[in-house]
Amino acid sequence: MSKLIFITHPKVVIDPDTPIHEWELSDEGKKQAQRILTSPVIEDISRAYSSTEPKAIYVAELLSQKLNLEFSDTNMKDCL
Repeated sequence: MSKLIFITHPKVVIDPDTPIHEWELSDEGKKQAQRILTSPVIEDISRAYSSTEPKAIYVAELLSQKLNLEFSDTNMKDCL
């Protein structure tokens, strides 16, 4: 049986002069993203999808590299 695992992005650099969808992960957020790679919950992931936001792409790319998955960012509406 398939299951969906939703991973939200970690802490970001809040910049009021930058649109939210362009925010990047903070240094702490990058450390948090690295920690997910040690979680047993990711072992069964067979595909990674991400929004086109930099903070989401960062996490999805980490997972894809760790699990040797093909990944490309996409507009999530295209996946539905």
